Amino acid sequence: MSSPNSNRPLLETAFVACRTPPRGLRSALLIRVPAALLASVCGCALPGVAAERLVNVTASKETTPVESTRDAADDPALWIHPTDVTQSTVIGTDKKAALEVYRITDGVRIHRLPVPTGNVDLRYNFPLSGRYSTGQSHTTVALVCAFKKRGTAEEAPGTLGVWKVNPYSNPAGALENVEVSTGVQAGPGGTSMYVSPVTNKFYVFQNGGGKLVQSELIESTDEPGRVTARMVRTIPFATGTTESVGADDGLGYVYASDEERHMVHRFDAEPGGSTKGVTVGTDVLQSDTEGITIYYAGKNDGYLIISNQGSNNYAVFRRQPPAGGGPNEFLGKFAVVDGEVDGTSSTDGIDVSNFPVGRAGDFPQGLFLVQDGRNPGATQNFKLVPWERIAKPLELKIDTMWDPRRVGIRAAAVP
Repeated sequence: MSSPNSNRPLLETAFVACRTPPRGLRSALLIRVPAALLASVCGCALPGVAAERLVNVTASKETTPVESTRDAADDPALWIHPTDVTQSTVIGTDKKAALEVYRITDGVRIHRLPVPTGNVDLRYNFPLSGRYSTGQSHTTVALVCAFKKRGTAEEAPGTLGVWKVNPYSNPAGALENVEVSTGVQAGPGGTSMYVSPVTNKFYVFQNGGGKLVQSELIESTDEPGRVTARMVRTIPFATGTTESVGADDGLGYVYASDEERHMVHRFDAEPGGSTKGVTVGTDVLQSDTEGITIYYAGKNDGYLIISNQGSNNYAVFRRQPPAGGGPNEFLGKFAVVDGEVDGTSSTDGIDVSNFPVGRAGDFPQGLFLVQDGRNPGATQNFKLVPWERIAKPLELKIDTMWDPRRVGIRAAAVP
C-alpha cells in the first residue's frame, strides 16, 4: 500500500501566504489556489503551504430516529457482542429524553432507557462482581458511561451515569444501571473512558465548562456489584467552551476540544501525567470541534478522527505523534454525502471501530458511526459508514485484527 500522503487527488487545495504584500496593502495577503495549479507553477512544495484533501463517502445504514425533536441525538458508541458479532449494537444518546440501543444489522431501536443523556462511551472487562438481570453471574462487564442530565434543557448540569451491558438479554445489549452516587458533578460536555496501559485501571474523562476532569472508576466497597468514581485530577482551559473528548488506550493520550479556538489539545492520559497540552489541527479544524474518536490499527498505529461540525466533514490525523512530541500529522478529510441513505451534517458525536461487526457484508472491515444533525423528513439519528469507504480513497489502513474487547483484560474475561 502506498503512503497515506502520496498520490493526492485533484480535490486538494492549498493556502499560500504572500509575505511581501502588493503596494497599497498594509498586511500580508492570503490567497487560496488549487494545489495542482500551485505545483504546476512552482514545481515544488513551498514553506507556508498547508495541503487539504477532502473526499466524499456514503453511509450504508442508519438508525431509528430519536423521539425528541430538534437538537436531540448527540453521541454514539459501538458495543461488540462477546461471542456473536451479529448481535452487536449501537448505543446512542437522546440528550432530551433517553439512552437508546440499536441493532447493528438494520439500525432498529431495541432498547430505550428514559434518562436524558449526553456523550456516551464504553470499555470492556471492567472488574465487577454480581449478576445480570437475566440471572447469569459475572466478574467483568462491558461498562457504559454517559453524562446524565438533570432535566432536558441544553445547558442542564448533571452527573456521571454508569451502566453494564447485558449480553444475555433478548435482544442482546440491554443496559442495566450499576452506579452508586459517583460524586462526580458535570456540566454539559463530553465523556470518554480510558483504560491505562500502565496499570489497567479504568478512568472516565469529562470535558465541559472550561475544564477536563479525570476520575477513576472502581467497584464500590460498600455496595459490591455497583460502581463509584474518585476524581483524580482537573485540567483547566483558557476558554470556557469545551466539550468533545477521546482517549487512546494504547498510546496513553487524551484529546480534548477547545471549541472557541477551533482546536484540540493532546494531554498525557495517566493521572500523574503532564497537564501541558499539545495543540492539534490548528490549520484544518473549523467551528465546532464536536466529536473525537480513535481508529486502532494495532497497538501503536491508526488514526485520530475529529468532527468539523461547522463545515460538515471529519478530519483524519495520524494516531502516533511525531518524534519530539509535536502535533499529530494531518492526513485528510472526508464528508458523508447522500447515497443508500442521506448524508450527514452538523455532527456532534462520532465513533469508529476496526473490528468486523454485523452479518456477512454489513461491516466486514469495521465502521464509522456518526450523528446526523439534519435528517430530512425525520428527527435526528445516527449513520453507519463501512470503514473501507473512508480508508480506500484516503489511502488509510484497514486492519481488522485489533480487538477492543481485549483492552483491560486481566485474566479470562467473563461476558
